[in-house]
Amino acid sequence: AAVPGGGVDSEGRLLLRFGETGCQFTARQCMAGYCYLMQDFSSLLTRDLNVTHLNTYTDLEAPAGIFKDVSIEGGQVAVTAAGIHFVPETQDVVITYSTRTCAEFYAQFGGEWPQVCTAQFGLAGQIVTNIGLVTPPKGIECRTGLP
Repeated sequence: AAVPGGGVDSEGRLLLRFGETGCQFTARQCMAGYCYLMQDFSSLLTRDLNVTHLNTYTDLEAPAGIFKDVSIEGGQVAVTAAGIHFVPETQDVVITYSTRTCAEFYAQFGGEWPQVCTAQFGLAGQIVTNIGLVTPPKGIECRTGLP
């Protein structure tokens, strides 16, 4: 995949900032119909819960990660707490994303300290073929397992 302007950290994770909009990268040499995942490591943080507003487990919202909006040219895409799931229709796909603002992010993860808003964070992992470790989100039809 082509690396957006931020580059990568020492672990090979994509560097992201809060409030990015219209950012793009190209995933190349994909296999059509297979599930791919770019993991969002921010979903591993402990999320703040306001238990006074919960009546049942269904009232729990899924943890939100750094990604806010994602679209794709040449495939299906969904964003979940686990990251960006996509299914290419062609070998090369362009993925456009935006990230949450600092306020939006820390509203869910307020227990994180310090709350740094201006740095770049290595929160997005390398794109991998989903070999069945993560269940594809509803609405995403794809093949899992090794090609």
